[in-house]
Amino acid sequence: MLERGGFRRVLDAVADPDPRATLRAGITGGVHTFAAYRDVFRALVSMAALDPDAVGGAMQRSEERRAKGMMRLARRLARAGLLREGLTATQAADRLWVLTSFDAFDLLYSGRGRPANAVAGVLVDMAERAVLA
Repeated sequence: MLERGGFRRVLDAVADPDPRATLRAGITGGVHTFAAYRDVFRALVSMAALDPDAVGGAMQRSEERRAKGMMRLARRLARAGLLREGLTATQAADRLWVLTSFDAFDLLYSGRGRPANAVAGVLVDMAERAVLA
């Protein structure tokens, strides 16, 4: 099953009333979950790219949930007045979608050889600069 520490961090992050904390802890938890099962995620992502119905469409459903989660987070940030000036919630969700993807994680983790904590730091920093005021 998924790495409990990372997955638990994501669940706890979603429940945090501060959307900035949700952003930071959610990305960090996602990174640690990806890192714990990097090869499995790489295989699943690659299989889904070749055949969206592979593994019963599980990756497609997972990505749909992630997209909805990024939209919810972006709306929370907007309601709290935390988005960059001129940035819509939809634009923020698009940016968060990219930065929370397995591919964004893997470019740094496998491509650049960065440890999970460093990857989380880079992605959190990028997300904050991309969407927060």
